[in-house]
Amino acid sequence: MPSETIEPSDDGYLVHLQTTMTAAEAEEVGRRRLRDASEITHAAAWGLLLLARLERQAPSGAEETEDRQAELRGLIRALEQRILPRLEGLRDAAVRWHRDLDGSHGQLAEAMGVPRSTAQTRLGALLEREVSDGERWARGQ
Repeated sequence: MPSETIEPSDDGYLVHLQTTMTAAEAEEVGRRRLRDASEITHAAAWGLLLLARLERQAPSGAEETEDRQAELRGLIRALEQRILPRLEGLRDAAVRWHRDLDGSHGQLAEAMGVPRSTAQTRLGALLEREVSDGERWARGQ
């Protein structure tokens, strides 16, 4: 199972975000999906940094405001068009597999943090939909 670490660099200025997998695990996931997963981590770190900067100090002047707006649009684009569909697909694939492995609605509800009836409704809606591109990505198809 992959493990995650966040390590400051020797010079104290950089932080290295690292996910560690065995060679067999990486081969199982596949190079393309690993690059895509790296993009997810990158977008999250980029977004958090951008928001922290905006919270700490509002842009001063029209040019800086336009620059921040452009950065925010880039972040929103990455999240909406690439990151969220993949994360939703990963969740949907996990929910389908949970059902396929005879997981109960109660167990699913506990994992989702919702009432049993909500989990049952969400599962029903998922099963009525066609498999999304994000879910096909998560399944390596």
